[in-house]
Amino acid sequence: DPDRTLLENYAFKTTAQLNDRIRPEFLYFRGEKVKNGRGASPLRAPETTWDQQGPTPLVKGQVNVVASNNLFMNARVGYVGNGFGFTPLGGDASAYRDAGRVRRGNYYVYATDRPDWSGHVDGNWFRGRHEITFGGSVRHTRDDETFEYPGNGIDSLHDSSFATTRTMQAWL
Repeated sequence: DPDRTLLENYAFKTTAQLNDRIRPEFLYFRGEKVKNGRGASPLRAPETTWDQQGPTPLVKGQVNVVASNNLFMNARVGYVGNGFGFTPLGGDASAYRDAGRVRRGNYYVYATDRPDWSGHVDGNWFRGRHEITFGGSVRHTRDDETFEYPGNGIDSLHDSSFATTRTMQAWL
């Protein structure tokens, strides 16, 4: 199958020098990856392939401050969305593998949301030949995931030869 990947990325960045002591900066990036038919293989029928979708936004704000002749400070905050999902083309059909172990009907649905927030402040204080560097940061990350089989919610193997053999063994 041909690779049907579409990447749409948008970015914006601005920096300003408000005066000789303050310089703010802002960045916005949005990365969208759409991939239709992901996961195709000889053991996966077309209806079990996924459509992948995002997007992943990234936002960052920063300010540099010259507080005095011997004190420089920097503060920044950021956010990354990190969410995406896989939707199988089979709709609500139940997932199963046939006797040749080829996946049919459907495949699992997967979605994840992994937002990441961070903040950081640091500074440098100078006195003669000495320097003191200080700062701190905080970060909050979460990972929420959904994983499910549509239809009856079971991934089963259909193998009539195995069932017949097993029945015969039980009968003997």
